Amino acid sequence: MFWSRLRSAKLLGPGGCLAAVALLLLPGAAAAQTWTWSTQLIDTEGTDSSLVVDRDGNVHVSYRFLTKSQLKYAFLPSGGSQWFTMSLDQMLGDFQSRITVDEKGNPYICYTPKVLKFASFDGRRWTTQAVDPGGGVVNYYCSVRVGADGSPQVSWYVESGVFLRYAILKDGVWTAQNIDVQGTPGKFNSMILDAHGNPHVSYISLLGCKLKYAHYDGKGWIRSTLDASDLSPLGGDRGMGNSITLDRQGNPMISYFDSQSLKFAHLVNGKWKLETLDHFPQITLWGWRNFRSNIVLDRDGNPHIGYESILGLKHAWWDGSIWKTQLILAPAGTTFDGAMDIDSNNNLYFSYTDPVDRSLKLAIGRFTPAGETAQTGKAAPANN
Repeated sequence: MFWSRLRSAKLLGPGGCLAAVALLLLPGAAAAQTWTWSTQLIDTEGTDSSLVVDRDGNVHVSYRFLTKSQLKYAFLPSGGSQWFTMSLDQMLGDFQSRITVDEKGNPYICYTPKVLKFASFDGRRWTTQAVDPGGGVVNYYCSVRVGADGSPQVSWYVESGVFLRYAILKDGVWTAQNIDVQGTPGKFNSMILDAHGNPHVSYISLLGCKLKYAHYDGKGWIRSTLDASDLSPLGGDRGMGNSITLDRQGNPMISYFDSQSLKFAHLVNGKWKLETLDHFPQITLWGWRNFRSNIVLDRDGNPHIGYESILGLKHAWWDGSIWKTQLILAPAGTTFDGAMDIDSNNNLYFSYTDPVDRSLKLAIGRFTPAGETAQTGKAAPANN
């Protein structure tokens, strides 16, 4: 197991695990209790987290630890209750990170402290390196995935050049190229790989605040605009907080925000279908940190979206016939900086910054089939 390798390599120190009462715990009818939520403490502080669950059910989290501005990594073994945390880099200033795992469950992290950096664990030890050094000042979001051949791929935003960049690591060498240079693209970006290992990227174009999509077909990048004010005047700015996945047929699904709603784009039979999933009061005072969504698929291929809004930390999902939404955590005057993933049993894992004490916490949604009564805890009722 990955946990055993980490402990034998003496790379992890013990963390804490503590039940919390921050969730909005409201009783609901048993048939509506699709997920029963509980919380755990990951670390005493932490923000801008990214989370992934490997195929064995282990939970991996990367995050920014404010003291000494550290990149930290946290690990929860499947079925365990004790978190293990460690610092990978420090004195970084402001940055974002994204985490993924390979087929063996080894973690890979991209992060953006003015340069693009990359941390990886090979089963014995961690290594860190710069990607595309000298390629410009890097900021905001990056994304990382690992192909079936074990080659890591990253996308990121070059703030000084104002363009979206991509690189792949093969035979110890990073090969980089531009994805898009038009319209200030990529401040928000998200990447997924298809069955052939080719990248698909959703991203925002800040000139006009458009949602864009690009994919590599083996020869070059094909780009398109999916949502923009000149295509639909309602909704204001759009494309913030985007996240991408692929359905079972390899068609992209993208969650994202406009200034007053959560939206969903899906390529169906060669045409893009856009839907509005949740409305909330128009966002006028929010900054770029307030827009986060994560889209994942359950074992039946249905999409789930974890997101934050002015109303709180929420979960939206397609139940096979309609979209439903659920409030997980009520707002407390600030952002949650959250990230979500799902395991093979349809249990949801949502890392977030506690608005009260700024600690890093994990909300776990235990899946309960409709009609069954959960044995422990209470869930917020789902709203159609």
